[in-house]
Amino acid sequence: EFSITRAQGSAEFSVASVKYNQLIIPVVASTTHDVSTSIIEYKPATAEDTEYSTNKPTAVGDYVDRVTLPENDSYQQVVKTTEFSITKATGTVEFSIEDVKFGVEVKPQVKSDTNDVSTAIVEYKLTSEDDTSFTTAKPVKVGEYTARVTLLANESYEQLVETTTFSIKKAKGSVRLVLENIVYGEILSPEIY
Repeated sequence: EFSITRAQGSAEFSVASVKYNQLIIPVVASTTHDVSTSIIEYKPATAEDTEYSTNKPTAVGDYVDRVTLPENDSYQQVVKTTEFSITKATGTVEFSIEDVKFGVEVKPQVKSDTNDVSTAIVEYKLTSEDDTSFTTAKPVKVGEYTARVTLLANESYEQLVETTTFSIKKAKGSVRLVLENIVYGEILSPEIY
């Protein structure tokens, strides 16, 4: 009497690392099993094997991905693991400053759907100066300026740095001329303000 046992199956399994909010795409290939019956599970890299879940992770971190191909008529169950990471994504920022006339306050506009703008650091320098000249003091003198905004990193997005240019232009001056009690033939003594 003899028995035929199931042979050992084979499979290839990989998951590419992704940035936050990108789609995780496990790739399973096998010549011995139907990959459509595979069970794919995930866990944090430091977690125990009892913590595997079929829910795809969404947070930044390192993970282990496990695929199980159930046994079939000819082959034993196959289990493969691979590691991948979800890394911080590059966020978005809109940064602008309108040109202003001398004497008008510079008002930076910062918008982001990914990073906290309430902690934004805005710095300024004359465009002709090098980057070591950046300062948080708003400029008030006539000139061409470069502004730089820094949005701090958070759990999911990297630190962002963006620059823009703007000008403080000369303002038009005004003069007020006052003449009082003018009599024909007298010398004028205007007061100019």
